[in-house]
Amino acid sequence: MGQAREVVDALLPEIRKPIDVVGTPWTEWRENLQAFRDAYTAAVSRSSTHRERMEQLHIIETRLSAFHKETARLQEELRTLNTAGDIYNAERQGWYDLKAERDNLFDGQCQKLTENANGAIRAHIKRFADASDLVERLRDSLSGANVRREKLEALGSSIVEAENAQDRSGHVLFELEQLAAFDPKQEGADRRPDTPSLLAAGMTATDLDRIARKLQSDDWLALSLIDVKSEPVFEYRARENDYIPFSNASAGQQATALLKTLLNQVGPPLLVDQPEEDLDNPVMQEIVEQLWNAKQKRQIIFVSHNANLVVNGDAELVAWCDYRKAGDQSGGKIAGEGAIDVPEVREAIKRIIRGEAEAVLKGISKANIATKGNASTASTLEEMGE
Repeated sequence: MGQAREVVDALLPEIRKPIDVVGTPWTEWRENLQAFRDAYTAAVSRSSTHRERMEQLHIIETRLSAFHKETARLQEELRTLNTAGDIYNAERQGWYDLKAERDNLFDGQCQKLTENANGAIRAHIKRFADASDLVERLRDSLSGANVRREKLEALGSSIVEAENAQDRSGHVLFELEQLAAFDPKQEGADRRPDTPSLLAAGMTATDLDRIARKLQSDDWLALSLIDVKSEPVFEYRARENDYIPFSNASAGQQATALLKTLLNQVGPPLLVDQPEEDLDNPVMQEIVEQLWNAKQKRQIIFVSHNANLVVNGDAELVAWCDYRKAGDQSGGKIAGEGAIDVPEVREAIKRIIRGEAEAVLKGISKANIATKGNASTASTLEEMGE
């Protein structure tokens, strides 16, 4: 016990020393702890900085990837733009080829029409015949540019009246494209592109400058997509090798030519309403003779007030009409039908012919003209047995 007490007494002075006295174990431990904390804080700071840098690098890499994609897209677009003119020209030529094919098909039908008319009607396709849509679109594009409408219409006429309308149309569009890309303010009017087709159509230098200032590339592209239409042309043979516009022929001439053409065609049943209205008797006889052959090609149905057409045309089935009530013209009915050799049918035809003859004689009597009656009607009555 005594020895233990001596050891404790020896240690007490050491224990009673202040903890923060330099050189003591506690001081060293605290110093080591602080050093560890400082190192930990520095490590955490470095880690945060590293994470931020990694995030920044990720953002940069994402943006670089987007830039690479955009660069590739722009390069492809640039490559396409470099060949856009060639692509456009190829597509436009394809459009012209299809249009030519369509016009050839129409022209073939026109030739068939001419053949069926035996030359009484001459038909063909006039290519690039109507530039009105192009002129109207150009006028809208130049609205406010003070280019006179007459000048634009003359430009359209220069296309359709040219010996080669397709080439002239192409030249006009090319020159308009050159003007759309030209800026007279920046480049100077003296450097304006050559436009021989526009000048030949009556455009002045002032007109060209106004077009250049107003016309935009988008306007020109819209113009280039407008079709200068082809149109069928119909002519009537007034005499041998002498043709006039079909619209200038008389109603009788038009009706005769069209009816003869229809009767020469093979096809579905043909329904003709009162052909005699525009035809005189000599022509009616020609139609009757043509009917004999036409009946072998197609079924023909005539609605007529002229019984001569029925009899002389050798109708196979005759139907005639009457009023539902005598004296009441507000409603009609089919009074009867049958073959021309049926007595009832023949009697109905005679009644109609007698009515025609009486009407003709009455009209002639009013005009104080001596006559023995209508020759065609009389011959038909004679044929019918009267």
